[in-house]
Amino acid sequence: MRWCVAVVVIGTSGCAIESDQEIPDEQDVSSLLQACEPQPWPIDEEGHQLNRVTEFGPDGSIVRWWAPRDPVGIVFMLHANNNDATSMFSVEHEEFYNELAERNLAYAAVSNTGGAWSLKVSADNEDFARVVDVRDHLIELNVIDQGTPVYAVGFSGGSMFAPVLASIGLAEGWDVRGYSSHNTGGKATPEVAAIFTAHANDNPEGIEAQYEDQAAVGMPTELVSLAEDPLDPLRFTKVAGISETESLEYFDTLVSFGMIDEGGVRLVEDELMGEALDYFESRAPGDSNQRARNQLAVVWRKHIFSADKSCAEAQFLRDQLLE
Repeated sequence: MRWCVAVVVIGTSGCAIESDQEIPDEQDVSSLLQACEPQPWPIDEEGHQLNRVTEFGPDGSIVRWWAPRDPVGIVFMLHANNNDATSMFSVEHEEFYNELAERNLAYAAVSNTGGAWSLKVSADNEDFARVVDVRDHLIELNVIDQGTPVYAVGFSGGSMFAPVLASIGLAEGWDVRGYSSHNTGGKATPEVAAIFTAHANDNPEGIEAQYEDQAAVGMPTELVSLAEDPLDPLRFTKVAGISETESLEYFDTLVSFGMIDEGGVRLVEDELMGEALDYFESRAPGDSNQRARNQLAVVWRKHIFSADKSCAEAQFLRDQLLE
């Protein structure tokens, strides 16, 4: 099978398998197991993510990956239904990826075959075959090897596929250590560790039920329940390119729209939050309306990938290597 490198660091293209990554030295493990510290805002643009490799698989699917030298594990990132791997690189994802990199964990965002992820727990699952292709490719490149521990992290429809990937991977003899589901509960309950993230305003009951089912398996299992927060006036500076002045303008705009009070507390009724987010995106000043909207959706705990507990999530995954 022939893979094509589409982008390495900058927008070059070609079909040679190569990488201009600067691979950092492995860090002292003891320094990685300390208490979590929040990522700075914005994410450092000189960080590892600029050295990510984007490729097209043999069937044209998009894959993006990054790996340090001798990674201790590989995390397969799984997008929402009706999307592809390119949707897994918001500032929230980048914050999580930086936490993985701090722990010497590689990651690869994989595109499914289209539409909803297949939840069939069998080796002929066509979306699992996509993951197999990516894993085999990274083994061929000597990025990982057959024994590299595997994790799955999914959002929405991808979070339903994460335990499916773990289940089939175990059956295929992979060293699967755990999975993480954001905002949607799955059905499979593999015998691995799992961590779940539930947003207060995103129908958390399903993922809470999945957490309970998974915990009954007897493996390490955690539930991160994120309650809505008041909006910090400087929250939008988390997005690269939004200054403190611009963040304050966004905040003041929300106050003027009657969506929040001067303390950042939401005034919009629950059933109107979606319309309010759309209105804010269409009427807010500046050129970063959509990214500002997404940050508001994270604070309001809607259906969106959140990195607010990314340090704890990445550390939970890393800790499974000590089991």
